[in-house]
Amino acid sequence: MRQKRIHCKHFNGVIHDRCKAGCAYVPGHVDQCIGRGVDATAPCPKLEYPTQAEIAREEAETVAMFENIAIARAAIMADVGESGLGEIICPVCKCGTLTYTVAMNGHVHAKCSKSGCVCWME
Repeated sequence: MRQKRIHCKHFNGVIHDRCKAGCAYVPGHVDQCIGRGVDATAPCPKLEYPTQAEIAREEAETVAMFENIAIARAAIMADVGESGLGEIICPVCKCGTLTYTVAMNGHVHAKCSKSGCVCWME
């Protein structure tokens, strides 16, 4: 697995003007969220990195998510063929309805009716 860049737990992307902890991002210096703000000697007081256990849990969740998408995608392709739309019993949770669309170029948009199950678009 590739090396993941670790950011502050509160970092929520540069499209926002504040992090999840309410600290304002300094224009041009968003790297304050990795401890190198305008004044590197005084990083954000709410700077908090994830623990090794949290990083491992997130990586395991990411792997499981992609495995579940592969399972669902295979079931969709077996059901629809090359392109089309439809619904099947979700092969991941086995209780939700997996609604899907397969475009002419083979890209799939799909979502299970069960909250927290698979949902993706290519």
